[in-house]
Amino acid sequence: VYARGAGACGLGWSRLLDVTPDLLGWRGAGIKERCRSVTGGYYHSLALGASGTVYAWGCGVFNEGKNDGVIPALGQPKTSETLFPAAVALPGRATATAAGAYHSVALLEDGSVFTFGAAQLGQLGRPTSGATDGAGLPVDATPRPVELPSPAVGVGAAFYNTFARCRDGGVYGAGENQYQQLGALSRNVHAMTRIAELDGEPIEEMAGGYCHCLFR
Repeated sequence: VYARGAGACGLGWSRLLDVTPDLLGWRGAGIKERCRSVTGGYYHSLALGASGTVYAWGCGVFNEGKNDGVIPALGQPKTSETLFPAAVALPGRATATAAGAYHSVALLEDGSVFTFGAAQLGQLGRPTSGATDGAGLPVDATPRPVELPSPAVGVGAAFYNTFARCRDGGVYGAGENQYQQLGALSRNVHAMTRIAELDGEPIEEMAGGYCHCLFR
């Protein structure tokens, strides 16, 4: 995995440090195995190793040491930035990942889906641990499973949303719904809920941006 620039590149840079010329060239992120895929959030990155290990790293702290920014999306038992790739503790091998603005999603080979990160708009799709960030908003840095009616075969994410495509043919989503990007549901959806408008559609890919979602 190669990265370039100032930000969540896994090169040891923090927003608390100056931008230096050596950040402006391609460098290896230091993961000790080949990776199947990579994805990026707002200020964090995820890589899926060939072994099924998920690596996360990133920066972006609004109030140092208070679970702010992307810190909970790194899946680590600490409230500070992870400037180099670190393995996320999951109960099995992962087959896919997705990253929102401040949260992360991992699909395991048994079809279970784990989420971790910010939860203020329901984007984790599950109850949280009760932890909060510096502004008092809910976060959960520990990867925990969402409830789905059947094993998932794909995952996706938008800025404040999580998606799962299940073996039963349904597409499920959670998170921000101010512009009905999850369909005709409540304003914010805090549990993985079937998107009825997509029933019968052969969806293969799920993604999104700030206030919109894309399904292919």
